[in-house]
Amino acid sequence: MRCDDKLATARNDLSDARGIPVSYSNKEAIVALENAHESFLAFHGDPLEMVNTIIERHPDFMLAHLFKAACLTQTIENRVRDDLVNTVSAAEALSATATDRELAHLRAVSAWITGDVSAAVTEWENALAHNPLDLLALQIIHLTYVLFGQVKGQRDVVARVFTYWDESIVGYEHVL
Repeated sequence: MRCDDKLATARNDLSDARGIPVSYSNKEAIVALENAHESFLAFHGDPLEMVNTIIERHPDFMLAHLFKAACLTQTIENRVRDDLVNTVSAAEALSATATDRELAHLRAVSAWITGDVSAAVTEWENALAHNPLDLLALQIIHLTYVLFGQVKGQRDVVARVFTYWDESIVGYEHVL
């Protein structure tokens, strides 16, 4: 099922395609972010360009800023540090109305900026423990373990949430 179709049947207007609450109320923006995330998951297209367009049109969409920041962490490039810091600052400015999930992602990318990758992973793990369908947290934890050669972590993070997933959930094919 396409993100657009699944999102139309989400539990409420302020949820992503997997029913996790989002603090931003524009469905078009939420669908666009789901599509950018799909691009990131499938390694096709340009998810950063997609999210930059979303942020340009919806500068108050905190989860879009957090998605961009999470993507930037995976570059392990000093040349994106300023963009990462500015993106996290923009998300922090929107944190007054954030969901618990968004705050966990904010803490994670903030820890990453300070160089505390372990704390960042712990925050993403906490987000995932509270929302086992948080595909962004799952993906970023997994990719971070790949970056640092932690094979056991790569396997275990998926194993911890796998029982919550099935083929009816958007993104299941990536969890497999």
